[in-house]
Amino acid sequence: GYFADPFGIPGDEQRLACEFFDERDGTGYLEVLRLDAAGQVAERTRLTVGDGTHVSFPHLFELDGRRLALVESVAARTCTLYEVDKSGLKWRPMGPLLRGVAAADPALVHWEGRYWLAYTDADLGELDNLCLYHAESLEGPWLPHANNPVKVDVGSARMAGGFFAHEGVLYRPAQDCAQTYGAAVVLHRIERLTPTAFEEVEIRRLAPDPQGPCPHGLHTLTGWGGRTLVDG
Repeated sequence: GYFADPFGIPGDEQRLACEFFDERDGTGYLEVLRLDAAGQVAERTRLTVGDGTHVSFPHLFELDGRRLALVESVAARTCTLYEVDKSGLKWRPMGPLLRGVAAADPALVHWEGRYWLAYTDADLGELDNLCLYHAESLEGPWLPHANNPVKVDVGSARMAGGFFAHEGVLYRPAQDCAQTYGAAVVLHRIERLTPTAFEEVEIRRLAPDPQGPCPHGLHTLTGWGGRTLVDG
C-alpha cells in the first residue's frame, strides 16, 4: 500500500493524518503518523473513521478555537464534520454538512464572515469540477452556490489541499489531472467569493521534480506550521 493526502494536526509538530491505501482490498483508511526527530515514521495508528468504507483526504484545520476535520467519504455519500482531540486520535462526528452528495476532497474555510465548503461532485465527474456550499454558521443551513459547479476544468478544479490565507488574500490549491491523476498542483488566488460569484486566478503551477523521488506526480500541498507537506 501507500500513503497519500497528508495533513498536519494543528498545534502538533510530530503528528499528521493521511490516507493509507491498502492495495490488498482496494480500500483507503485514515492513519495518524508520529514522526521522530529525523522526520521518519516512528508510530502508526489506524483511525476507525469510515467504519471500513473507503475514506481519504483528512482535511484538518483550526476554527473558532477548535480542531476540526473533514474527510472524503464518497462511498457513504456524506460529508461529515469531526472534532479532533489533542492527541489527534479521537475523531468525534459532529454531524453531516451534506447528505446524499458524493463530495470528493472536501475542504472548509471561514472567509469574510461566511463558511465555505468546496468539493468535487463525483457524480458529475471525478476530476473536472469544483462545487461550493456556504453557510452563516457551521450548523447550517448549508446552501449551494448559485452557479454550481463554479468551475469545470480537469486541469485546475479538484482540491489539492485546504484553502490558505496569506497577507489577507485567500488561495486555493488544485489538482492538474489533464495528463494523469494528480500530475501537478495549481495555486489560485481567489478574486471573488460570494453566494452568486466565484472568480480565481492561476498564479503558479507546481510540477514534480523529474529528478526527485516522485517524478510522475505532485498530488497535494498543505501547510503544517512552518513546514509544507506534499505527496507525489
